[in-house]
Amino acid sequence: MSNWTAQETKNVINTIKQKAATDKKFRERVLNNTAEVVKELTGKDIPADFKLNVIETKPGYNETLVLPKFVGETLNEADLDAVSGGGGCKDFCLIN
Repeated sequence: MSNWTAQETKNVINTIKQKAATDKKFRERVLNNTAEVVKELTGKDIPADFKLNVIETKPGYNETLVLPKFVGETLNEADLDAVSGGGGCKDFCLIN
């Protein structure tokens, strides 16, 4: 989140995950109005350029794939390292 540090983002996501695991009403609120819950927990709005998708785990295998930024047909060395796992996340990345 652009006006958030990576640690603040990680902390609020972990708080939401922990509370949603045990509080059914909170879980429903997160699913239905994530932005409101984040603001209540942090006092900060989710920036317009940040997309936070919340989905409920269902029985079976669940995986979310986030595609890298499209950079064209050819990649420079830095972009190639970033998408191949060699350079870490360029913008913001949270993998659990």
